[in-house]
Amino acid sequence: MENILYVSVFPHIGGGEVSLQLILKRLDKKRFRPYVVCYAEGALVEALKGQGVEVFVFQRGSFFSNFTIIWKLARFMKRYSISLVHVNSLDIRAGVAACLAGVPCIGHLRVIYPFSWRDRLFVSLARKVIAVSEAAADHLDKGKKYIAKFSIIANAVEVPESQSLDRGALRRELSIPESALLIGAVGRIHPVKGYEYFIEAAAMVRKEFPDAYFAIFADTNEADPDKRQYFHKLQECVKRFHLEDRFLFPGFRRDILPGIAAFDITVVPSVEIKNEQGTLTEGFGRVAIESMAMGVCVVASRVGGLAEIIEDGLSGVFVEPARANALAEALVALLKDPLKRLRLQQEALKRYKSFYTVSRHMELIEKVYAEAANTQVVDTPCQLCGGYAFKVKEDSGCGYKVLQCSGCRFAFVRPLPADDLLSGNYAQDYYKPWITQQRLSRQKMWHNRLKRLNAAAPHKGRLLDVGCGDGLFLETAQNAGWRVFGTEFSSYAVSFIKEKYGIEVFRGDITEYESPGSEFDAVTLWHVLEHTRDPVAVIKKLRSLLKDDGILVLALPNLDNWLSRGIYRLVKGKKPHLFSPLDRELHLNFFKKETLVALLEMSGFEVIAVSGDCNGARWQEHVLNLINSFFSFISGRLCFDSLEVYARPRLKGSLPLK
Repeated sequence: MENILYVSVFPHIGGGEVSLQLILKRLDKKRFRPYVVCYAEGALVEALKGQGVEVFVFQRGSFFSNFTIIWKLARFMKRYSISLVHVNSLDIRAGVAACLAGVPCIGHLRVIYPFSWRDRLFVSLARKVIAVSEAAADHLDKGKKYIAKFSIIANAVEVPESQSLDRGALRRELSIPESALLIGAVGRIHPVKGYEYFIEAAAMVRKEFPDAYFAIFADTNEADPDKRQYFHKLQECVKRFHLEDRFLFPGFRRDILPGIAAFDITVVPSVEIKNEQGTLTEGFGRVAIESMAMGVCVVASRVGGLAEIIEDGLSGVFVEPARANALAEALVALLKDPLKRLRLQQEALKRYKSFYTVSRHMELIEKVYAEAANTQVVDTPCQLCGGYAFKVKEDSGCGYKVLQCSGCRFAFVRPLPADDLLSGNYAQDYYKPWITQQRLSRQKMWHNRLKRLNAAAPHKGRLLDVGCGDGLFLETAQNAGWRVFGTEFSSYAVSFIKEKYGIEVFRGDITEYESPGSEFDAVTLWHVLEHTRDPVAVIKKLRSLLKDDGILVLALPNLDNWLSRGIYRLVKGKKPHLFSPLDRELHLNFFKKETLVALLEMSGFEVIAVSGDCNGARWQEHVLNLINSFFSFISGRLCFDSLEVYARPRLKGSLPLK
């Protein structure tokens, strides 16, 4: 399962926040687990908690709290293993935090406003930006510098069951006669909405239709002084045109669709406000889509994203912004022609069903998630957690990819190489350095490993070494008093061990091995598990071969070896890769401490200890281990190039360690 962090800057509920609620409601919870961070308490926080969403508030205060928020966000992303950050705006704090945490970030451009350097910096940091309209993207990216990062995804509207809509309820509530005409507008109280032109147009319409009613649904209790001043201006405008008995301000409605369904016509009179910093206007125009979904005719200003929603004369009517006369003429013409209104409503409903449904919206959103996180869905689930979403951690460029589960972080190669490639790699030349120039150093390495095994094993009994290579460890253990058995994939290695040491070794996969006699007191896999095709099947097989008081020892590469990768890049001048068919070592699986522990526990083992594998045959490995030991000590993370793990069988009925 992939953990996604949603960041919402604003505590109120506007169009963007309604869209965020819808995304969180319809998100595929089998693939994604959402967390939300808001910068203040408010209606949005309460609404999301009501949806059962986990919400955290990082309170804004002084200027310096911006830096605190960045630090808190970055820590949050690490603590909750966030795979993707979706910012419901272009918030530079969230963008910087995601960059520091190494998590891909998506921005959501919902409005057109005077964009600043902070907005463009956010876009440069983000992996992708969802824009609700071409107009919004064009206003920000005037030089087309970031055009490849933009995905245009219009907002969606979730329509309730038709039988639950009582189209007469609003009229009864507002004491409007059923036969009267009702023309309405919906949106926040802000000058960009152009409500004063609607009020002026209403006065003209009333001359032709004296019984018509008009309404603006908006939050009239705004705390912002500029918005309060604008609302007072609207009230004065209503008085000036003597519309007190016909023009209503019913307030904010969380469930506005039944209200819109009661309209005869919806008006969206938005305008463009220009100043030295830029332009402020509608990035989308959600109420137009809501009206189309409800089968209500729309008359709108041709500004911003609205121009992309409506087909003029086919699914709605456009008028020039800030022109009350033009708005009034369009309204009067439609009110006089009910058949034209009906045709517009029918076409608008078709357009809604084609472009603005929730299912289409979520399909496009989740596609952007996959692109931003560089993930893909495959047919076979993750062997550890059963998830289906995977990040492409590395593409070899020759048909092979290293995929990493977005949920548990287990990584593996797909497609798996053919058997002939694997068997061809582990021929005589592979083992030659071990048998010749590295023999003395490897003897010392095996003595050190055996010393640690002897200290952990209950007694020296039967020992199985899986993937025993050139057999030197088998000989070392046998000389120390163990009764040794081995398995090996390479036919050359099996023949060499029999000829050199006189030890019979099973050739083939460990999952096909049948123990000659009783169970084993110890099983070892020295850098073998990463080469297996099915590590889960391997570990479960080993559990069946091991005594209840036996010991399992594994050593294998550490996927979390960030320090070693950095040193490699510094020395070699290039990034280290995980898999290539040309490599001497063909690793098919890649583990971190957490994924390795999860594998062992799900297979019936209890982990005793996990440490860095400080054994090696070459002096370079010893130097690297010293460096890794120092940084692991000060960081508290096992950044060793390899891990060494000791585990014992978990008794039936006992719980796995957490």
